[in-house]
Amino acid sequence: LIELIDICCGLMEYPAWVNEGLDQEEADELKKHRFFVGDTIEDCCRLLGCDAVLAQIGARIQKVVTRQQQQSPAERAQQWQGIESCLFAVKSVSKFIPKSEEAMIPHVMNLFQQQYAVNTTLSHLFRNTCNLLVGSYAAWIKAHPTYLESFFQFVTFGLNDPLTAETSAAAVRQLCECCNVLMGNPVLQLYEHVVASNAIELRDELQ
Repeated sequence: LIELIDICCGLMEYPAWVNEGLDQEEADELKKHRFFVGDTIEDCCRLLGCDAVLAQIGARIQKVVTRQQQQSPAERAQQWQGIESCLFAVKSVSKFIPKSEEAMIPHVMNLFQQQYAVNTTLSHLFRNTCNLLVGSYAAWIKAHPTYLESFFQFVTFGLNDPLTAETSAAAVRQLCECCNVLMGNPVLQLYEHVVASNAIELRDELQ
């Protein structure tokens, strides 16, 4: 089962040619495939417990980060699939992770906050996974509020892009549901901006 977790992370990696773009059918097939593989990791979490699963994903993240440190910025910009699949795997097991988890999730969130939350040139596929990650860990973020401001800024930035607006809107809703006592004017200002701009789809505005 431990080996299966690593295999699943590899199976969830987007192929290199996604940088050239996907048609709708390809995008739907990849989305379906990745969620099925994510379900397998979820099953491993049921059988092994969250600590063992997170430890294995964490080891894979460390390998990917070490490899990226030897690459040029241009190579890293094109070869984001390895770290993205690991973040998707962490997202997949979110419902098993307690709000008090301190061994692995802080390292994942710090990596995201320091290297990706401030990067506006990420692939929209990577940003969608980051939005899903933030939304699924909203309860954990409430217990660790130092992450809230930068993550909220990240997900709201995605509202401006039609390719990420849907996952951004869902993440905003999840953060507001879990972290409402910590939020005030930023949410009201966001709503005023969304209504005034009239730039996003109705379904995303409703979220």
